[in-house]
Amino acid sequence: MRILFKLCVFLLFIATSGCSKKVSRTNIILNDKPLDVILSYSQGTWKLVYIDGGFTMIRENASDSTEWLYLKLSTNRILFKNSARLTLDTTTKWDHVNVFGDSTFVMHFADYIGRTPHPETLGVNRIFNDTLILYQPGPDGLFFHYIKSVF
Repeated sequence: MRILFKLCVFLLFIATSGCSKKVSRTNIILNDKPLDVILSYSQGTWKLVYIDGGFTMIRENASDSTEWLYLKLSTNRILFKNSARLTLDTTTKWDHVNVFGDSTFVMHFADYIGRTPHPETLGVNRIFNDTLILYQPGPDGLFFHYIKSVF
C-alpha cells in the first residue's frame, strides 16, 4: 500500500510540474514613442473587439456590420472593412501634435460618408495584452480595441 501511495505522489508530481507553457503578451505604451516605433508595433491586420469612451462612457461590442470591424494599417495607408465589404481604403498623413499636454503622433485620413470626405484623426495609444488601442483625440473621443487578425 505504501508503494502505491508513493507511486501516486510521484505521478502527481510529474503531471503537475512537467510542462508549464508561458504565454508572452505584448504590453507597450506607444503614444509617447517615435513614429517608427509606433508603426513597427501597429502595422498589420486587426479586428475590432469593442469601442468605449465618450462623454457618456459607452461600451459597444463590435458586430459583423460595424464599418471599422477589420483594420489594415501600413506606413501611409489605412483600410477598413466589415464582414461583407471594404468600407474604406485611403492614405494617411502622420503629424506630431500636442494632445492634452502630451506630444504624440496621430494619423489623419478622410472617411467618406457618401461622396463627402469626413476628416478623421486617430492616435495609437498602446498595446495591452496584445490588444491595439486606438483613440480619437478630443475631450469626448472614443477608444477602439483591436486584436491581431487576418483581413
